[in-house]
Amino acid sequence: MRLILCMLMILGLAWPAAAEDGDWSAIAVGQWREGNTLYARATSAERFATESEAEQEAVAHCYREGGAFCEAYTSWNEGCRYATINFVRAGEPAWVFSATTKGEALAQCYEANALGCGNEEPVGGCAPGWSNDEDIELDD
Repeated sequence: MRLILCMLMILGLAWPAAAEDGDWSAIAVGQWREGNTLYARATSAERFATESEAEQEAVAHCYREGGAFCEAYTSWNEGCRYATINFVRAGEPAWVFSATTKGEALAQCYEANALGCGNEEPVGGCAPGWSNDEDIELDD
């Protein structure tokens, strides 16, 4: 039995292979303070060949949009992901609200009584072949 399992593992047949590269998207977030004012930014980059490229572009886009201390927040190549970043209380760090639809991300924001939930459109999107009507579990 072990020999068969080892052979299957070598052939890549024992477990599903990791998702192949292609059509990766990512969301980056940044948060910084200037004087007594806190700022936050969320940006996305869609349809890149690799996860790494999508994350790098999302971070670069965050900086181009005026963000600071930008970092990759999440990436995907199946399903849909959206995020919005808002402040729950003035002067405190921002919260990132993420979900599989824009409406769910905004609903989380409103449920937390965050400030200015509707001021900016949630960022993100869907992988090719998916619509935001399809619900999948987020892994982060």
